Amino acid sequence: MKIDVARSVTKNDAVMMGSQVVTWLYTFILMLFLPRYLGSEDYGRLYLAISVGMIIQIVIEFGGSYYIPKEVSRDQASAPSLVMNFILIRIFLWVVSILLLAGFANLASYPGEVKGLLFIIGTAKLWEGIAGVVRNCLQGFEKMEYTSAAAIVERTFLTAVGVVALFLGAGAAVIAAIMAVSTLLNFLTVAKFFRRFVPRLPRFDPSAAFAHGVGIGGGVVRGRVPFF
Repeated sequence: MKIDVARSVTKNDAVMMGSQVVTWLYTFILMLFLPRYLGSEDYGRLYLAISVGMIIQIVIEFGGSYYIPKEVSRDQASAPSLVMNFILIRIFLWVVSILLLAGFANLASYPGEVKGLLFIIGTAKLWEGIAGVVRNCLQGFEKMEYTSAAAIVERTFLTAVGVVALFLGAGAAVIAAIMAVSTLLNFLTVAKFFRRFVPRLPRFDPSAAFAHGVGIGGGVVRGRVPFF
């Protein structure tokens, strides 16, 4: 059994390292062109929208990126209900985050171009959050090759299409839209692999959600705050 564990760890580490090298390479290539062709003003707007989007993502995830793999690795039979409950809670948190984002953008008196970028990046956080649940579950199954494949698909599309779009004179809004589509491809890829392990998701069960700490009240605080 120890040999099997060692093989699994070694395989996952090798896959993750290879995926990281590929994604770093694609990111480096994209960053060679992005600031130069967008210009300082458009690049600054895009960077602002991405930064705000990262804050939204922290709120939407609410510690699930650590909690889900831990719980799935403990009890793989709980994966379907756990994933379903987390998807719903992330959709709820996304709605709240988008409303707060809209209020913040108006309060800060951002120009229309920035508001448009925030809308595109913020919208993409919906399927990014759901993809994160599926990806974290696959991590609990110790199937890192699937999450790595999804990351490579995302970065390949973003770099290839993004660079071509920059050559054609695309602005920040087009690049933001390409980023959103690339994360959607990531979601579709991990969802396809996930169906091999969980063909169907159960209906939402409030009692199960509370048991996993995803429910309303003290459960969500006790279950997620240590990982938030």
